[in-house]
Amino acid sequence: MSTPLHQQISRIISDETYRYEQLKYWRKLGFNVQPSMVLEQLFMSVQIVYEDDQMARGKSKRSSKGGYDIKFLSANMTVEEKASFREYDISDDKIAGYIIELMDSGYKWSGGFDKNNESCYVTVTNKDGDANFKGYALTCYAGTAKQALLLAIFKHFVLADGDWEYWNEGESDDFG
Repeated sequence: MSTPLHQQISRIISDETYRYEQLKYWRKLGFNVQPSMVLEQLFMSVQIVYEDDQMARGKSKRSSKGGYDIKFLSANMTVEEKASFREYDISDDKIAGYIIELMDSGYKWSGGFDKNNESCYVTVTNKDGDANFKGYALTCYAGTAKQALLLAIFKHFVLADGDWEYWNEGESDDFG
């Protein structure tokens, strides 16, 4: 079911992903543009739309910064899982639905552009979700913003089925 919130977030994802790809193209041509600005705008816009919706429903207030240390899960995929991801493709509306579900469940998501690796990343942080993994984060890198979003969704919802015990083979203080 596509709610007005789904539609707004889906539109933001489509618009911002397109702008990111345009800026990346101009950067390859030698122009000094920063794709990271578009990605930051994407995450900020979705967060604001979501929080405004929650406030209008009387469900929450604006989020505040967490006061805890983040531990990064080591979430490397197997060859078979990577093959499954290559086949994974969902609509922007479905992506919006997963983002809303994550945020409703107490997870925070953010992302940006890693200049050193020329790649986008999305980090899903368990802020108030599953108590066993509170303060843990799952970071996903990909060539485009949409691929990074899809990878985070794939790892959280498809592979782990929302249970980060799936990734509990170890933890790392580094991104990866």
